[in-house]
Amino acid sequence: MINLIDLGGVAGSPAEQGFNIAANYWSKMFTNDATINLGVSFAALPPNVIGSTRSYAFDYSVQNWENGINATKSGSAIDSNIVLPTLNDGSVSFITNGTDASGTQNIGDAYKYVTSGDVSSTTLYLNSSVIKAIGGTLANPGALDGAVQFSSNFGFDFNPTDGVSANTFDFIGVAIHEIGHALGFVSGVDAIDYFAVPNGPGAGALGYNLNDTSLFSSLDMFRYSTDPTNLVAGSDPVLDLTVG
Repeated sequence: MINLIDLGGVAGSPAEQGFNIAANYWSKMFTNDATINLGVSFAALPPNVIGSTRSYAFDYSVQNWENGINATKSGSAIDSNIVLPTLNDGSVSFITNGTDASGTQNIGDAYKYVTSGDVSSTTLYLNSSVIKAIGGTLANPGALDGAVQFSSNFGFDFNPTDGVSANTFDFIGVAIHEIGHALGFVSGVDAIDYFAVPNGPGAGALGYNLNDTSLFSSLDMFRYSTDPTNLVAGSDPVLDLTVG
């Protein structure tokens, strides 16, 4: 269940129904009984800012994540056939693009796989919504899991069933997209692309080394390929963060 919390400007506005429809859409996509607390607002924002989503994430071991997935997955055909990564002492390894063996330092555009004795990650950076969904424990489960805000300065169409009017944005469609980020549809690859040294546009701006930093999300653990560059022995699919 998604519990919408009005952070300002939503009650009584057309955005209220739009947020409710978007939240109901996502609620029907899942079968567990986790309650996700999502703040929503509809108010004037700075010029050229249509909206934004903020979510909250925490360090979570790969091993506990995989245990949680196995313990809470449904009996559906999709869940029964999911391919979880093979762990090595609670660690996971994958192909990365433009990173070194630890999966964190930018070295150009070469495809890389961890060398013997190294691993890509032992700890994920999980959205609190995902932790709840897999039965994990949070220090404050009643806190917000995310917040979505839209600018009332822009033109929105709140009823896309009859088409989206010219020069307006589909409010419900955008709300579904933004709520998805708060529900865990995010990737740690963006952080590496931006902050990695020396080629990232934000290289040096982070203030600490990306090595030994939890970056990757639950979603990243389902990105497989057939290893077209033959970096890994065998022909089985392999976790590959260079693919979409």
